[in-house]
Amino acid sequence: MSSLKWLIVSTLIYLSTAYPLQEELPTRGPFATDEAGRVIYPITWPNGKLLNTDDSDNYVLDDDSIIQKDDYGKPMGPDGEVLPTDKVGNYIHPYLGKNGEPLPTDINNRPIYPIVSADGTPFPTDASGVYVKSDGSRFVTDSSGQPLDNDNVPLPTDSPGSYVAWEKVLVDGKPFLPGYPSPHGLDLSWIWVELVRVDIFDSRMSLSLTRV
Repeated sequence: MSSLKWLIVSTLIYLSTAYPLQEELPTRGPFATDEAGRVIYPITWPNGKLLNTDDSDNYVLDDDSIIQKDDYGKPMGPDGEVLPTDKVGNYIHPYLGKNGEPLPTDINNRPIYPIVSADGTPFPTDASGVYVKSDGSRFVTDSSGQPLDNDNVPLPTDSPGSYVAWEKVLVDGKPFLPGYPSPHGLDLSWIWVELVRVDIFDSRMSLSLTRV
């Protein structure tokens, strides 16, 4: 082999090892499209979980309503504005309360549901926006953010969709909560408890009631 040919072969071997041909990257399949031919972009909740889809691959809310889009096919939020996106380009839809309003999230991207007292007064929140009790302690929640009572059962909700937490009331020095067994075995079914007052409709009983 001549010196020139050897030089050419050596150069080609060097180039093939130093600068290997780039492997062909797998191509991402096309996005699904809706009936109007618009691209259906992926939409997630704040925790990164994809929203459910209907039979036409449209993303839907928990009530099966389809996410609305603008003229360019970009998904919109309840305020009519295009949803924000995450680092990989997924659109992020906020959690919604029962009244359809967006909910804030905690540091774990779980929804913060509104919590009110029996008279509808909202409980206070700490610096992070989480609801706290009168003693400053946070309400216990489950993995989905629902506030729980002392038996780890979700608190009841009122008609607007807020969770209702009852203040503890002492009856003759013993705790009493609506729906729970009454102290002393007395029938306290006529007691109506609110944050601001405790009314006794049965005049035959004379009890010392204290709100704590």
